[in-house]
Amino acid sequence: MLVRLFVMGNKTINKMSVFRIKPSGLLACLLWLVYFSALGEPRAPKRIIIFSQSESDSSIQLGKTYAAYGHEVVSALLDSSTRIDEKRGFIYLRGRRYSIKDFDLAYFRTWGNAKARDLAYAWQSAFERHGVPCVDPLRAKHYANNRYDMMQLFFTNGIPTPKTLVVGVGTPVDTCLSMIQQNFDHMVVIKGEGSGGKNLSFINVGDAQKLRKVLLTSYLVDARVGPNPLVLQQYISSKDQAGFSYHYRILVVGGEIIETMRFTASSKQTYASNLALGANAEMVKLDEVFSAEQQAEIIRACNLMGVNIAGVDATVVNGTLYIFEVNDSPSLSFPRLLSKSFIEKVVSYSIERLARAK
Repeated sequence: MLVRLFVMGNKTINKMSVFRIKPSGLLACLLWLVYFSALGEPRAPKRIIIFSQSESDSSIQLGKTYAAYGHEVVSALLDSSTRIDEKRGFIYLRGRRYSIKDFDLAYFRTWGNAKARDLAYAWQSAFERHGVPCVDPLRAKHYANNRYDMMQLFFTNGIPTPKTLVVGVGTPVDTCLSMIQQNFDHMVVIKGEGSGGKNLSFINVGDAQKLRKVLLTSYLVDARVGPNPLVLQQYISSKDQAGFSYHYRILVVGGEIIETMRFTASSKQTYASNLALGANAEMVKLDEVFSAEQQAEIIRACNLMGVNIAGVDATVVNGTLYIFEVNDSPSLSFPRLLSKSFIEKVVSYSIERLARAK
């Protein structure tokens, strides 16, 4: 059997050109058309689940933006209200059962709560094993939630960071004090692992009495480090002309710096410029703060961790860049600061990139 195709041009046709194509050839042409069509239009995720440790403004804003893009959004808390049966491939949420494979994309957001982080890690493992893409891979989650491994990664790869030590669980208070006095001068920053920016102390190394008191009161159990490792970091002095401490938060999406903010301490008496501790925030121009080489180092730190959506805490002192840490769940709830385009960038990037991955 032969198939006749009549091809007519734009002008008046006096005769027809007849091409004879075998059915097998026609089928091949159709398959090529389907293939190239699929390449040009990746299938967008339709049902998205957002896991969060609380009903935060960030998660609510994310959900609204995904919904505005035409996707069904399911919100889940990283606590006992949500249950996952990985063996059977089900998730139970607010009295309803879903199949894990019903979801096209999962976004796990944590920022400090250790129990929520552990649940997120286990549940994301289940989603990935069932073939559901997640906004950030488990590798990125691991580094973001383990400061010691993050700093080791940065040190090994030459990423500029302040001197950082991690004191293991069970270390006696006297050993901890000795480590501080031998490795730091002037000021040390003490961070509770997984604190989300709230469990911070800035102590003068020479004040041994205060150091001991702070350690015993806030970070140690029965005079030993616990229940989590203790992070000790060199204090990098960044102060404006008025004497207020500050640092920068650089927001990165898919290897691209989108926006930059400066967090400034609320008073001259505090060293902490963390937003969680009452600091003020303002937008700044990236190129006025970081050189092209420094911007490349910030992107490299994110790429080493494998994180797609990141909030990088950093500063520049006397022309030298210092990266304090990279957060995988940066807050998106600065209504007077963040542009709508940034939230949409997070959403559109995750949809496009992960749709292609499927």
